[in-house]
Amino acid sequence: MKKGFLFISIGFKLILIVSILLGVSLSGLTLLSSWFFSADIERTLRTNTMERVELLSDKIETDLATTINSARLIAATMEGGLVYAGTGTAATEELLAQNKRILNVRIVTMENNVPTVTSSAREVKAPIAVVEPSETESVAESGAEPAVANETKSQGEVEPSDVPESGTESMAAESPNGLSAYIASRLTPAFAGNTIVANVSPETGSASIAILFPYQMRSDSEAASVVVLEISADPYIDALSARELYTNYLVDDAGNLIAHNNRELVLARTSLASDAIVRDSMAGETALKQMQFTGTDGHAYIGSWKRFFDGGLSVISVVRRDTALEGVYILQRRNILITIMILCVSMLLLYSFSKSLTNPVKRLMDGALKIGKGDFSIEIPSTTHDEIGRLSTTFNAMTKGLAERDKIKNAFGKFVNKEVAERVLKGEIQLGGESRTAAIFFSDIRSFTAISEKLTPHEVVEFLNEYMTRMVDCVNATHGVVDKYIGDSIMATWGIPYSHGNDTENAVNGALMMRKALAEFNKSRGSDKKPIIKIGSGINTGEVVAGQIGSPERMEYTCIGDAVNLASRIESLNKLFKTDILISEYSQSLVKSIFRTVPMKQILVKGKEHPQQIYAVLGRFDDPSSFKTLSELRASLGLEDIALENIDPNAQEQKYEVIN
Repeated sequence: MKKGFLFISIGFKLILIVSILLGVSLSGLTLLSSWFFSADIERTLRTNTMERVELLSDKIETDLATTINSARLIAATMEGGLVYAGTGTAATEELLAQNKRILNVRIVTMENNVPTVTSSAREVKAPIAVVEPSETESVAESGAEPAVANETKSQGEVEPSDVPESGTESMAAESPNGLSAYIASRLTPAFAGNTIVANVSPETGSASIAILFPYQMRSDSEAASVVVLEISADPYIDALSARELYTNYLVDDAGNLIAHNNRELVLARTSLASDAIVRDSMAGETALKQMQFTGTDGHAYIGSWKRFFDGGLSVISVVRRDTALEGVYILQRRNILITIMILCVSMLLLYSFSKSLTNPVKRLMDGALKIGKGDFSIEIPSTTHDEIGRLSTTFNAMTKGLAERDKIKNAFGKFVNKEVAERVLKGEIQLGGESRTAAIFFSDIRSFTAISEKLTPHEVVEFLNEYMTRMVDCVNATHGVVDKYIGDSIMATWGIPYSHGNDTENAVNGALMMRKALAEFNKSRGSDKKPIIKIGSGINTGEVVAGQIGSPERMEYTCIGDAVNLASRIESLNKLFKTDILISEYSQSLVKSIFRTVPMKQILVKGKEHPQQIYAVLGRFDDPSSFKTLSELRASLGLEDIALENIDPNAQEQKYEVIN
């Protein structure tokens, strides 16, 4: 796994994904069901408010028409002075007795622009208070709240300021003609031929309504007399009262409250002209409308209104939206709770299921990590009879195959470099070669033949193995590849099959490490069975052909070329120049800023037309323990220190002698 990436287990992903799916699904279902339910309820509310205003307006209009007709009859009996035969009872009193809701009927005429009561069905026993319009409006404005805002107050919770005071403090001076100033102010449109309905509860001290309509007409647009009919508002209050969430009320064309289920608001003659729905009913172009609006209390309402009685009255039915939708909100909260419970149960079940799924996967992952580290002894138990179980069985078979392959690779690596072995196993190396630039290294043990004669074959093998192990470690440590062993000689390459930077530098570093390793090796030697060992090394850098050489049945990965031959010749010159590490001129040009070298005499190598300059390596410039002179090096190696001019380049080691 890459560094910086957060590990997230499959179990957690499974729980998260399923929880999200369930949460989104259930939440969506809850929201949609709540939305549809809410829409249905709102549609029902609109329908109900519209049906209510239609039914109430028809009922009130019919009742008003019947009451007006009764008042006309009473007015006629008042002018005729009729009595019932045999009883002497006045017809007016009998009609009033039959219509108990009628409080009084008075006939008013206009004399010198002063309204005068010419007759009254009931004698006014107490002076009728005259309340100035300004005072009435002041009482209503200071004590009443809009009908919508007082929905809860209609249940009996009324602030003291909402109820107008009774008594002489709220009454004005007596009227000489028995009419209140409020009634007198409404007479003008009545004399013009219009029927007026007004709330006179503040003047009478009880919920009552005055109906002013023309009685005797001088012309189509002028009445000679007007009937002032006072009736009880209780029947209309009862008709408007609702036990449900709806609030119904009746207002006149000026927005003044005529009837409401909250009696205190009626007594105060509250003005609702500022309410949105009342304002809309007063200015509306239609006679019937339903709407949604915000009340003066800031809550949303759904309502309908209908204008009737020649536009003089409007009946309104409203319901507070959040109160009406309380059932929806309760259902929504219940569904949310159920959703949370389902999610919790689902997460527990998913956790239990995910453990049965992820535990085998985790064992497989741990096994894969161990295999990645080279441990092929792992075996995953198959605990399920599903795809995971089959995967475990297959994984174990794969592990066995990898173990066998690793054994072959290790065995192969003992004969071939590991990098070469990996390329061979991957099929990247085919029969044939490729041109590469590499550093070629040869080393040889001095006087190996003489040493071998003093040892048994078994001792020779043991000695060579110990020596080769130390030398090969130096090659491997500097990214080199041991190409082959030639008796006591070692051939190694740097840059084949892969380059690791400055291959010549790595090759020289490997040779210097061999110098130190050999010094350590010789510390425990010095006897006939363990003589002191001296070696010579030669390095050359150049172009070679590297690849599998041989036949398809028997191949060897090696490199050939003139650069290889020159490296072998340079190694043999260590005997002549009394040195241990020699490098070619081209190799020295690649590392001259890194290593301290000494030029030797030029030599003419067999197969070369031009003389070759050879350099002896003393050490690295950045190594404080490096040899500074060739004499120091020879002294450390136990070699003869001779001047370069005394060295004969043509001298050769006599390896054999012909005897006659």
